[in-house]
Amino acid sequence: MAGRAVPATRPLVPRWFRRTVAYAGGLLVVGALAWVLLKVVAALVTLVTNGLGAALIVVGIVLVVQNVEGNLLQPLVQGHQVRLHPAVIIVVVTVGYLLLGIPGAVVAVPVTAVAHSVAGYLRNPDHSQTGAADGD
Repeated sequence: MAGRAVPATRPLVPRWFRRTVAYAGGLLVVGALAWVLLKVVAALVTLVTNGLGAALIVVGIVLVVQNVEGNLLQPLVQGHQVRLHPAVIIVVVTVGYLLLGIPGAVVAVPVTAVAHSVAGYLRNPDHSQTGAADGD
């Protein structure tokens, strides 16, 4: 054995990089929690200052905005990027969640986009179809 062995306890990734990734991941979690807390605080402040009716209106507006964003805007934007119809996005995310839970919902759109691209490639023998990977 002519050479030095690397100790098993020595990390392959530098410490500064591990810390940066850990802090960034923590910021994402804290950011998501802060967003939820801001919505709760908005409803509570409205409840205290303007009463129950106004607080229910604020909660209703927050719920409508969340549903429009999650069920309309997100499928439209994501569908445009992967060249799938927004209804297909909604259906495959739902089916992925029902079959495999959260991991299924996460991988449903990429798997469907790949399947759609492969099917288009196989359907067109001269391979002149433009796909989502063209970089437009």
